[in-house]
Amino acid sequence: MQRNKDFMKVLLSEALSEEPIATDDYRMVTERWRKAEARILREFVGRGELPPTIDVEMAARQLVVLSVGPFMDEIMVGQDRDGQEPSPELVARVRSAVQHFVGGLQASG
Repeated sequence: MQRNKDFMKVLLSEALSEEPIATDDYRMVTERWRKAEARILREFVGRGELPPTIDVEMAARQLVVLSVGPFMDEIMVGQDRDGQEPSPELVARVRSAVQHFVGGLQASG
């Protein structure tokens, strides 16, 4: 997301104002991410690292939301930074959220 920060800012802004094209673009981008997450989750289920009972599609969507949320928050509070890499704080927030989420998935099995 950081590498496409300006695009994401415009996309999020227009999607929030209910601009139909932006909403469709946002849906397309996040759908691509969701599919990638689902593919990774299925691999972990196949290796026995996640329980086979999890709803992979729902978990994938939740992972996307866990990644987009902190990114949006950083933009909204004016703490986003220029450059190709996200701030260490953003990385830590996303990593923590994902670790807690995955821990919950593992415990549910």
